[in-house]
Amino acid sequence: MPAPQDTAARLAAAVALHQNGDVEKAEEQYLGILADDPNATDAHKMLALVALGRGDFDEALSYLDAATSLAPNVGEYWHLLGRIHLETGDSTAARDALSKAVAREPMDPLGAQLDLSLSHARCGDWQGALDAAEAALAADPNNVYALRAAANAALTVGRDDLAQDRFERVLAANPSDAETLEGLARLDRKRGDPVAALIRLERALALEPDNAEFAYMRRVVAAEAVPAWH
Repeated sequence: MPAPQDTAARLAAAVALHQNGDVEKAEEQYLGILADDPNATDAHKMLALVALGRGDFDEALSYLDAATSLAPNVGEYWHLLGRIHLETGDSTAARDALSKAVAREPMDPLGAQLDLSLSHARCGDWQGALDAAEAALAADPNNVYALRAAANAALTVGRDDLAQDRFERVLAANPSDAETLEGLARLDRKRGDPVAALIRLERALALEPDNAEFAYMRRVVAAEAVPAWH
């Protein structure tokens, strides 16, 4: 088995090829590294990225499973594994991997928390989604994605005041955020104010006129708002 410094030097050279677009040559070198050192976890990770680049999710999962088995305390590997499971629609496996990622100080803690929030939401665990989104906000208080995720989760679990605060902070950063206008419309409707909801939906549709979900909700809310006009 080669010395660790030799493996690291070979891996760095292969990564440079990969970054310069010579993926085929890089893959050949990654495979050569693993042939000499099957425990080279970063080579497994890079081969997973090569597989992802050609859309081979099964192969990518195989390499990441090996990486996490060999180095179970590396959060970056769990994060990438979780993202692949999200991409393939396995929300439960994604949530498991991402929970392990955030517990192991991944390279991108904000991204890991956001992905964990999404996996919780897809599993129907909205309190978990809210907790992860709020953890992301602790790292970056003005992150629009975290604010929106927290707002939607808070609205679902009945934390309406928190939802409003998070939605409004998104709008303060981007007044043309149609998705957030629709979220506030849902909150208005929940609070029994269909007229306010309708106004927000009109604004959202002006920004995204082809959004079928917004158009459907506008029709529903408009029917509810009619009595308030008479």
